[in-house]
Amino acid sequence: MSVSYALPNTDRHAPELHTGLATLFDEDTIARLTELGGGGGWAGARCLEFGAGAGSIAGWLADAVGPHGRVYATDLVVEQIPAHPRLTVLRHDLRSDPLPAGVFDLIHGRRVLEHLPQRQIILDRLVDKLAAGGTLLVEGGRALRTPDIVISAPDPDARELYLRYQRTVGQVFAGQGADPGWAPTMHRAFFERGLVDVRTRIRSGYWTGGDAGCRMLTAVQQMLRPKLIEAGMTDADLHAVTALLRDPRLVVRSHEIYATSGQAAA
Repeated sequence: MSVSYALPNTDRHAPELHTGLATLFDEDTIARLTELGGGGGWAGARCLEFGAGAGSIAGWLADAVGPHGRVYATDLVVEQIPAHPRLTVLRHDLRSDPLPAGVFDLIHGRRVLEHLPQRQIILDRLVDKLAAGGTLLVEGGRALRTPDIVISAPDPDARELYLRYQRTVGQVFAGQGADPGWAPTMHRAFFERGLVDVRTRIRSGYWTGGDAGCRMLTAVQQMLRPKLIEAGMTDADLHAVTALLRDPRLVVRSHEIYATSGQAAA
């Protein structure tokens, strides 16, 4: 590979990132999965959770499928995924490794594909792994970097620092193959691959300095620190950003989360 994943699970700050993702997004993800499961839920289902991270959603699914179901959780690093009797954990690279054998009643992934240059090919492979009538749910993020993302800041210099920082983060992610504009295109991509009952929900809000959203942004900053410095930020800049992300006078727009679901034809 010419580029590597920008936020690897091997980084010492990865647990902080995963805690933030779970705190911010698990409730909505579980609500959507519950809705998609219908009256029978996911009892007896065969499920794939790709890019499972610390395994919070994989664990929930392992409970939901009951004694006759099975969940496969995959990621590049799997040590953080807790054991569960109905959970099979696989070290797996979506970019190059074959997906688990068989077909799945549910496939889910969150905040993964927008980071991978091979996202379209991977999406083809995921669709091919759906059982007849099976459901694919992909949650992708879109980080806004326009001037209006700062709702409130301690002073004009802090506002400009945060905007410059976010522009630099965007440059770093782009250099690693990420596409911040991909998530809004998922709806069309699902249609183009023959999925039916395609639905997209978008959620966003504000994050305040010191809250779970800004703590997650701090973890991302720590994981990207060497590349941010290579891209022109200074050590002093990054220390100031860390302090700003703890300051309750900072209020910023959150990432937009696009949750797109579709079903394979029965």
